[in-house]
Amino acid sequence: MSWHGRCQALGFKRREEMARGPASAQNPQTVIDLPNLSLSLSLSLCLSLSPSPSSIPLCLSHVSSNTYRGIASETMPNGPPTTAATTTTTNPSTVSSDPMPPGQERPYPKPTKTGTIPFEYPSTGLKGDTWYTLWGDLSSGKTPLICLHGGPGAGHDCLLPISLIYEDYGIPVIMYDQIGCGKSSHFRDKKGDTSFWTPELFMTEFENLCSHLGIKEYDLLGQSWGGMLAAQLAIDRQPKGMRKLVISNSPADMVGWVKTANRLREALPKDVRETLTRCEEEGRTDSQEYEDAVMVFYQRHVCRLDPWPEEATRTFDNIKDDATVYETMNGPSEFYVVGSLKTWDIREELKTVTKATCPGGLLILNGYHDEAQDETCEAYFTNPSCRVKWVRFALSSHLSQLEETERYCKALGTPQEEANNHKAELLSYRRIRSLEEELLPRRRRIPARFVIMKATFSAAAALAATFSLASAANSIPTCGANSQCPSDTPCCSHHDLQSCVAAPTCQSADYKLNSLDDVQANTVYLGDASKANWVSSGTPVVYQNDAILLTMAPNTVGTLLMSTHYVWYGQISATMTTSQGAGVVTAFIMMSDVQDEIDFEFVGVELEVAQSNYYFQGITDYGNEQPLNVSNTVQNTHTYTIDWQPDSLTWSIDGKALRTLNRNDTWNSNTQNYHYPQSPSRIQLSLWPAGLQSNGAGTVAWAGGLVDWNSQYMLNGYYYALVSEVKVQCYDPPSGFSNNHGSKAYYYDNSYGTNDTVATGNNSTELASFFATGDNPSVNPNAAASGTAVPKNSATPETVPGVSGGGAAGIGGTDSSGNAQSGTGAGSAQGSQSSAGSGGSTTFQQGLGGSGTSQAPPKLAAGSAVALLGFFVACLLL
Repeated sequence: MSWHGRCQALGFKRREEMARGPASAQNPQTVIDLPNLSLSLSLSLCLSLSPSPSSIPLCLSHVSSNTYRGIASETMPNGPPTTAATTTTTNPSTVSSDPMPPGQERPYPKPTKTGTIPFEYPSTGLKGDTWYTLWGDLSSGKTPLICLHGGPGAGHDCLLPISLIYEDYGIPVIMYDQIGCGKSSHFRDKKGDTSFWTPELFMTEFENLCSHLGIKEYDLLGQSWGGMLAAQLAIDRQPKGMRKLVISNSPADMVGWVKTANRLREALPKDVRETLTRCEEEGRTDSQEYEDAVMVFYQRHVCRLDPWPEEATRTFDNIKDDATVYETMNGPSEFYVVGSLKTWDIREELKTVTKATCPGGLLILNGYHDEAQDETCEAYFTNPSCRVKWVRFALSSHLSQLEETERYCKALGTPQEEANNHKAELLSYRRIRSLEEELLPRRRRIPARFVIMKATFSAAAALAATFSLASAANSIPTCGANSQCPSDTPCCSHHDLQSCVAAPTCQSADYKLNSLDDVQANTVYLGDASKANWVSSGTPVVYQNDAILLTMAPNTVGTLLMSTHYVWYGQISATMTTSQGAGVVTAFIMMSDVQDEIDFEFVGVELEVAQSNYYFQGITDYGNEQPLNVSNTVQNTHTYTIDWQPDSLTWSIDGKALRTLNRNDTWNSNTQNYHYPQSPSRIQLSLWPAGLQSNGAGTVAWAGGLVDWNSQYMLNGYYYALVSEVKVQCYDPPSGFSNNHGSKAYYYDNSYGTNDTVATGNNSTELASFFATGDNPSVNPNAAASGTAVPKNSATPETVPGVSGGGAAGIGGTDSSGNAQSGTGAGSAQGSQSSAGSGGSTTFQQGLGGSGTSQAPPKLAAGSAVALLGFFVACLLL
């Protein structure tokens, strides 16, 4: 698994927008792509899945090929939200200092039509009417959004904010009161009749509504119980007319729902808990005392607005007026579920939800304070095989549409801002998934990842890349689980890792980083680890013959130094200082080709904190981040050590173990995997600007603000971090390892990319040229020019800013002798750039200058310029 010929993510870490923003227009939303595992490369653009604006443009990523998991999160006020994959739990029930949500701030549009629809259900003898309301024109040609309310039996009132979708985007919106509540027919005599009140009844009512209104195609949104009903409908009926499915604040199983609700309940004040328990034991759940105690829970996890808006009050008045449906199917409260739904569970059945079921994709919505905590929604994210996006609202609880109306409607209604922010994205895995969240600025946050990636494209695609990232996106073959890529992009055409170039095995060594003799530019390195132990992007420079500086000058995205040898378990230490200043991030990480990751990361305004983190195949399990205390990381040189063993992982600073993770604690019952870093990884040392004006506001907030390019912390016009030594002690493979067929290279024997799929052999790790691929590594159409010498990295601290590759001079620049120089290309060990690089903004591409160009080294200029274009990189700082 080398760096080229096998579509993998390399370079800097990618920071996804995960910083919580205050309740204001500046608060951003962020897309975090979380696809599944299969290592090839894709270009993912945040586009509407709809080919026209005639339907709700849910911003689900458009996949151009297979995609990899790349996601991030942040430490939340009272601990991270839980998922089934984590052992850490959150208690949003505790009194939080979070701002109150903004609520609904503008009037709703007037309905176009209201009416009733006759409904009969012969199996029960039911005859009644379904009341509905409509905004818009069903004959307009635009796909309508049909909304299913919660409860059961709560009525449509709390969904009224969604009517703004019609006002803002012209999308017809339909809401109705399900039979048994609100303005529809009531059947109080059926209270307790579980054979009468069933999901089947409500699915039939929905179909009757569609038939009566003549709706053949629709997008379907279900909130709370409505989301459960919508999912059940998708599973059981596989409706041909449904395009997009929105599951809002809904559990996938009720046993998990009750477990989570009771966990939240345990964080309530003691007297409230005692009242709840006593009333339930005494059968007094209809008492005012019980109702008052329940309201404490509801004010924290159902609606955080104070006072409650009229829509929320009417919703609960509907249940209070007629609790027939609610108490029969649910029970007396949200956490005391004794009705017919108490064992409802569709987690496994969600696997039948495919692209055919939801051709427009699945959108999941919930709130940080929601009683529908992340673990209750997780199956909607992991089990369907259609495209999925998850949006979580930081200030909301269960009624997100009322609490953060504008953001909620924006998540439904427009991808434009995200599309503008994301430009183009390179990913690798089988199915595209994304998680989006709005968060508040906090002092410590889990670092989202800024990943620079590289792909091998055809010459035609490479040429297109010179014009714009967008045009490059159009030229990349469309690949996926059901759409094989052509043979000229072999990594994604095989959907596995076996067509990829192997990776050089671990080498125990003590690397004294006091020169650049052992460093090759990423525009030169072709996989022969015997020629260089390190690959660079950006401009590393020698400092007093004692250390290497990672530099970051204006108009660049900094410097990356990456090992050519991989490590498959071992002890890795880096002796270094970090950079300082708002928006400046220094990192020492281990990154594998399947996105297993182990981190030390340093934010330039938190000089006494080292952020430790880990990921399994790019999946960000909440709670992974842990801050470690350290003395000033700029003034003091520290040795940071990662002791990575098959069963445990320890982060140490200056020889003192500060955190240990046991593999057994990472078991995920849903994926049936240990979410533990377990695949061969490379060492990455980097300095990058999180605080660029063009980046997402959350990224900037996490990094402490915008980068000041005239800062007192810059030397000779650039920021810098110093690395003097890296030590590697390789460990033996895991116990029982049997895939030993040689000692030269790591490779995978199937596409899972887990511990048991790693093999060792004597496979070649080299490519003949930048035209070569993993399936055809000997291709070298410019062999005649291949003997031309390429200058090594050469720079001094005095020559970096604005002149060499660390400045605005473009890909090349000059070394200390004034000669043209490469080495600031793609931001990954295998990436490369064209010497004519004028096709992208310096905001997004490493060293791609907008104010000047220079000639590449002779070898590259002579024959590989076109090929290098094919290795373009989207340095996406959100």
